[in-house]
Amino acid sequence: MAPQLLLLLLLHVLSARIATAASAEQLPDEHLLLSPRRLRRRHDITELLRTPRSHELVRQEDLPRAWDWRNATVDAGGPRNYVTPVTNMHVPAGKCGCCFAHAATAVLADRMNIKQKGSWPVTQLSIQNVIDCGNAGSCRDGGDERAVYAYGAKYGIPPETCSPFTAQDHQCNASRQCYTCWPRCAPVAAHSRLTVAEHGSVQGLDQMKAEIFLRGPISCGIDTTPGARAYTGGVYAEALSRPDPNHSVTVVGWGVEEGSGVEYWVVKNNWGEPWGERGFMRLVTSAYRGGGGGAGGEEEVGAGGGEAAGRRVHGAGGAGGVDYTLGLESDCSFAVPDRWVPASELGL
Repeated sequence: MAPQLLLLLLLHVLSARIATAASAEQLPDEHLLLSPRRLRRRHDITELLRTPRSHELVRQEDLPRAWDWRNATVDAGGPRNYVTPVTNMHVPAGKCGCCFAHAATAVLADRMNIKQKGSWPVTQLSIQNVIDCGNAGSCRDGGDERAVYAYGAKYGIPPETCSPFTAQDHQCNASRQCYTCWPRCAPVAAHSRLTVAEHGSVQGLDQMKAEIFLRGPISCGIDTTPGARAYTGGVYAEALSRPDPNHSVTVVGWGVEEGSGVEYWVVKNNWGEPWGERGFMRLVTSAYRGGGGGAGGEEEVGAGGGEAAGRRVHGAGGAGGVDYTLGLESDCSFAVPDRWVPASELGL
């Protein structure tokens, strides 16, 4: 082989290996997963309400200073965790914009565990079934957790073991409702599904606290800025003039940081435990900076140092009219689980 041809061939192989390595090092959320279309709000989903909203039943002054469903006392049994484990939408396939399915199934599972007072069996729902059969969205196009709740109200959602998470889109069929692979892969017709009794929207500090305290975690949209993606711990705040929620998360409670007195939301993400505080984030509420932490705040603020840094509140500063909550309080939803129903009774 001519020396020039051999050199060209070696350069081609080397450049291909470099490109492959660079591609492998890119995190999925750098491109597909965190584009604004991952959270796609639909306008055809109507609320299903049969009882008064939570904020109509409890006075704000009667709510506790802090509440966290990971360590909540609801009876004489003492504090207990009712929150399901953190999931990771990035594995095993990577490019699946299914945050809506992770957040919604977490809300329903956590609330069912609360309803059962933490007794066996612990509820975990099939994220994959929601992606494949829920008509609520897809890996490719993202979706809306409110549509997941509507799906649960009509057809219920099976347990996680019926259709384990693959982070891929599949055509809905009997096997995608529930299946097993022993001795060979085949649908399981005789299975039960958790149905939804009510679902609706909630927004703002007071409404969110009341709903979380009385009935359990809620799902919300946030703006996943570069700073939020790089979060490793502490109470987070970032000044945004117009936050654009593009990612669904679960809010499991709120708290107040000792020393600083900064109030924060306890946010459960779906990027695995290596992110943040073992998969969770503490994000300031709109009470931050004397009530100017939400959209429309009028307080003048400076750069992201000084007072904010002293409080271990990490993020950028800004000017009046900013939102420090990543848009969290502007767009939240909830659902009330009902009961486990045989699939045959739901027409499946």
